[in-house]
Amino acid sequence: VIKFLAGLNDSYAVIRSQIIMKKHVPELSEIYNLLDQDHSQRTINPLQNAGAFQVAVSPPVQPSINAAASTYGKMNPNRPICSHCGYTGHTIETCYKIHGYPIGFKHKTKQHPEKSYPSNPRN
Repeated sequence: VIKFLAGLNDSYAVIRSQIIMKKHVPELSEIYNLLDQDHSQRTINPLQNAGAFQVAVSPPVQPSINAAASTYGKMNPNRPICSHCGYTGHTIETCYKIHGYPIGFKHKTKQHPEKSYPSNPRN
């Protein structure tokens, strides 16, 4: 068995080392099976395997709409910035926080939910 393994060409160096490192030397039929499996794995089209590996390792990342919206003002330096509230897209002259929101205005986020508080908080 050792003479057989020693006679293999260098393309079988890894599997040869693995077989020699085993506690018990396998029978010749088992060695043939191991060599056949190794050969089959090496002869599969490497480009197909590389593509599958890349897809499995690094799936494409799609930014969320909120992430895109939150960075829009930073990416577009021409948008005005309000000196009162710091938001982009308007100036202090048209800031709703100063001049009031229009009738029927709906906030885009849940930062301003309608809350009811008791008129006399308990002590």
